[in-house]
Amino acid sequence: MATITKRNGGYRISVSCGYRENGQQIRRTMTYKPTPGMTDRQIQKAVAKAAMDFEDKCKTGYSAEKITLQGYFERWLTIKDNEREIKTMHHYRQLTDRIYPELGHIRLDKLTPMHIQEFYSKLATTISERTGKLLSKETQLHYHRLLSSVLRDAYKLQVIDRDIMSRVTAPKADKPTKRILDDAQSKRFVAALLDEPDIRKKMALLLLIFLGCRIGELLGLEWTDINYQDCAITINRASQYVGRQTITTTPKNETSIRTVSLPAELFPLIREYRAFWVDYSQYVDINHNRLFIQKDNGKPIFISTINKWLKKFLEDNGLPIVSVHSLRHTNITLQVLNGVPLRQVSARAGHATMTTTANIYSHALQSADKAAADKLGEVLPLVKLQ
Repeated sequence: MATITKRNGGYRISVSCGYRENGQQIRRTMTYKPTPGMTDRQIQKAVAKAAMDFEDKCKTGYSAEKITLQGYFERWLTIKDNEREIKTMHHYRQLTDRIYPELGHIRLDKLTPMHIQEFYSKLATTISERTGKLLSKETQLHYHRLLSSVLRDAYKLQVIDRDIMSRVTAPKADKPTKRILDDAQSKRFVAALLDEPDIRKKMALLLLIFLGCRIGELLGLEWTDINYQDCAITINRASQYVGRQTITTTPKNETSIRTVSLPAELFPLIREYRAFWVDYSQYVDINHNRLFIQKDNGKPIFISTINKWLKKFLEDNGLPIVSVHSLRHTNITLQVLNGVPLRQVSARAGHATMTTTANIYSHALQSADKAAADKLGEVLPLVKLQ
């Protein structure tokens, strides 16, 4: 609680802010001087309010009256640097390139929902330098999610006294449709891969559809992750491309560290690829143990290379153009439709919970349920036996 002492015609307000490591108490002080002409009662009320406000500011460490949105944003990002993935923080920094010029100069206590809504209106008419098209609705929603995280933290920590974002209407994003290869297309995809002459491309795309892993998890695989005896692969790291450099991180969440069993027929191909890798290492300097390498220098391969391989392969074989991540969706959907228990599907996918799997693949689960009903109808026909 604040201590108030009358001093030199004003009031000295002192607040305890905890203790240093050596046990010494940390105190912050300010001076309040009454406006001439105030009554004693008015002075006492004003001093009490000043003490309360000062104590709140000392507890939070910030003053909304003195910090701009950009200033608070930078402090927030510094804190989150230790909590979130490098790729996530890099993405946040990219988003500030548009947030700061429009909103960064506004004092935190003066920021209103209207400021943010006007910013969203500008985003809706902004042309992306990368694509030459309007920013997608999903991209617009990224700005809203980041601003919500920052400003709701500010409200929770009492830096500001109102939840600004509760009065802001989020940009509407179209519900994404998951494009996948159906059963017949998946079989054509695998059959065509078996005839693919580039063994790196063959191995990468086969593992994507059989493992159902994320692209970063595929590129994080090392030879020590291969268990030939049990026909399984362990996923315990991910490779990401951030700021023009490749970094190694842990997978998305704790359950993403997993061991996935694969068909035994896949392992002779893995051994064939291993022989290629070892042979190639005699000609280029490979100083790592990653499965997938660049052909010219032996360094770990880029995500963009896998994307290009898949697109060209699909075009060459007359298959629908889907993304690399769509192969993960294909893998999981095929398991669900073919009766693999949801708990096992979720574990193989590395989802945080079965609920995540159920929510994302609800359509496939409904189809599987219909198939189960049809099968039950065959076993227990609703017709009189002759």
